Amino acid sequence: MCFGRCFYVKNIRKNNIDGNNHFLQRRQVSKKIRRTTFEALPNELIFMLFDYLYFHEIIYAFNKFSSRIQFLLHSYNSYHLNFNHLLTKRQFNVIQSLPLNCQHVKSLILSNNYFSFTNVQECLLQYRIELFYPRLQSLSLVDCDNYQLLSIILLTSNFQQLKYLSIISENYTSLFSDIIEPIRNQILFEIKTLKHFKWNSKKLFFTGIHKTMLNRRSSIEHYEFSWIYTYAIEWLYSHSLNMKSIHIHVTKFDTPFNKEINLKTVIRLKIDKFDSEQKSPLFLEKLSVFSQLKFLELKCDRFYRYDAAILIDGYTWENFIRNNLPQLETFKFFFATYVFHINLKEFIKTFMTDFWLIEKKWYVTWHWDSITNFLYVYTVPYSNDQFIYDGKLVHQESTAKVNDMLNVRCLILRNISKLTISNDRFPNIQTLEIDSISTDVDYNQLNLILKLSSIQTIIINNEIDSELFFDILKKHQRKISIDIAYIDLMNMLRKRGFVAVQFKQVEQLKIAHFRLLESEKKDIISLCNVFPNMKRLIMNYSDSWQVIPILLWNLKKLSFLSMSTSDEMPLFQEMHESTILELLIEQSGGKLKKNNFYYEMSKYTFRLIID
Repeated sequence: MCFGRCFYVKNIRKNNIDGNNHFLQRRQVSKKIRRTTFEALPNELIFMLFDYLYFHEIIYAFNKFSSRIQFLLHSYNSYHLNFNHLLTKRQFNVIQSLPLNCQHVKSLILSNNYFSFTNVQECLLQYRIELFYPRLQSLSLVDCDNYQLLSIILLTSNFQQLKYLSIISENYTSLFSDIIEPIRNQILFEIKTLKHFKWNSKKLFFTGIHKTMLNRRSSIEHYEFSWIYTYAIEWLYSHSLNMKSIHIHVTKFDTPFNKEINLKTVIRLKIDKFDSEQKSPLFLEKLSVFSQLKFLELKCDRFYRYDAAILIDGYTWENFIRNNLPQLETFKFFFATYVFHINLKEFIKTFMTDFWLIEKKWYVTWHWDSITNFLYVYTVPYSNDQFIYDGKLVHQESTAKVNDMLNVRCLILRNISKLTISNDRFPNIQTLEIDSISTDVDYNQLNLILKLSSIQTIIINNEIDSELFFDILKKHQRKISIDIAYIDLMNMLRKRGFVAVQFKQVEQLKIAHFRLLESEKKDIISLCNVFPNMKRLIMNYSDSWQVIPILLWNLKKLSFLSMSTSDEMPLFQEMHESTILELLIEQSGGKLKKNNFYYEMSKYTFRLIID
């Protein structure tokens, strides 16, 4: 976003000039006033605007704007450098156009982003890690390989002000177990300034902890882990000077806590998913060791045990909190379970006592399917970023006046018909996933429960009415991504006979189960015409490699192409790298040149990035 564009002149009048000159005159005067208006802002306010942007966004918007702004770009000392964005080689070169004093960088994100032209190695060649030692406060490492991760982490004790460290690895096999122990010891005990640590990896962080010296203590106060066991929490607490909060994505309180332990310094606990198969009374007993909690958030997407009813009973929670968590100020939960042989109205009454409604002001909502006996129970406002809107869950009760859904970013529509649309509202949806929706539901009805104009991604899991699909795209003005099966997309387009319509706002298309027949090549060209501004195309479970030249010829703005299949690639099998390069350049119709693209290939995947 360029803030300079926010200042404009509504109308400039001048007599005795023709229409074209009038337009040019208005544009020049308007641009001059916009520039003058922005430059009239004090330095402090401009720096506040910079605080909301990443470094590359600031450079795109303001580099060479004026000599004064250029001076401010060099003097601003709180840059956020994010290489996890989708950067092309050209954009990366634009970033380098402003010589960056790395001591002015406050936070740094390094990433081997699948979609990006840049990677960790390129970034560190341009900006050496030692240049960030004096002032960097936040460091995030995303999908680094083993060598990169270990080498960077072993240098972290040199950072003088590092307070936040995040390590994210989505691939289970990407991290070797033998590097986790040195990484863990370095993070916990060698970075003296560190206060926040996040480990989001499928690899367990606490391996071989019995080897660690017992007299060592970590300065970290706030922890976040993808997975953790009871023994690891005890170990972590005994090795922390002042552990204040812990956020766990998945936990399994597999054994009871030591009876003598009291995690009294922990004031904030958040569990995104806990083990639903253990006995509920034992789970409450384990929670009692966090005796000084002020914030508690619990989520479980499905209970399987017969005694799970205890956790949806307001009296049980009231007694437990009064006796074990007297300091608790905020309590959020989301529980989903099957309920059999219970009186739901009696359970609702348990959350309507003075404790819930007056003393704590904690409000609860129930969604219940009386046919399958499936029940959602959650506190208001709804705390998850994803909500499954199931038309079969027709019974809803709440102790809140308004069922606040402001936090929901991803909405999944399931079993939706014209008769089951309720009064719930989802104003901040970014991803809309459609599992099953009736042909009776049109655009206007759907727009009553969510703001369709704010959607950034649409995921279609089953074929939907073509009219609804076309209306969503036609009335949508923002950039959007679509995830759909190839046959469903083509069926909808064929029903309209590939009408002369273009959805210019669609920049990413993710297609599953792509199969190209000889008779469909014209349809592929028509598909390219329907989405003329497509930049990223992802084709999963595809065996039609012969479509690549068609796409390169017809998608003029294509910058990323990914294809994966369960079979080995027949097109490039046993080809030499130079032959593949020549073939791609030859079949691209001039789109590809030697220095403006690169590709990666394995037996089952092909990835092409175009600058």
